[in-house]
Amino acid sequence: MKHNKTLSALLLTVLASSATYAVDGTITFNGTLVNSTCSATIGSGSTTSGTVTLPTSNIVNLAASGAVSGLTAYKIVLTGSGCSTSSGIATPYFEPSVANINTSGRLINTGTATNVDIQLLNSAQTVINLSADASSQTTSTVTTGTNTSNTATYTYPYYAQYYATAATTAGTVIGKVDYSLIYK
Repeated sequence: MKHNKTLSALLLTVLASSATYAVDGTITFNGTLVNSTCSATIGSGSTTSGTVTLPTSNIVNLAASGAVSGLTAYKIVLTGSGCSTSSGIATPYFEPSVANINTSGRLINTGTATNVDIQLLNSAQTVINLSADASSQTTSTVTTGTNTSNTATYTYPYYAQYYATAATTAGTVIGKVDYSLIYK
């Protein structure tokens, strides 16, 4: 019986203390979803996923931190009537996955070469910080685009290159990034 009184007193104390908890503020999150018929393809392919092959490069070109080599162009093509809505024009956005992207905003190499990342650049060859959020990530400017009442096609050019974090060693370089379509 004594334990029941002690437990009841403890429970009342906990309930009373949570009732005196003061709220310091409220955060409201707003967003918009669209039912879009916009789809993406990599390069001139017909699928949403693809492979960009960087050229074979000599490690002499990547002998010091900050050295780059193997600049390679690729593109993401958006097609469909839903690529342009009242919310804006669909734009590729690279997802900041910690499994694929390091704190410097470059792709992590999962191949056998060491001291090398893969760096992505936009259409102006400005470095894209892949760890940035959707509102501040540098995107490409559409180079070709058509928009009729039935369909739209927008081409977004990008570049990829090797980026040395120190003197590199020979081996394979593999990195991957996920992307989504957002409306800007």
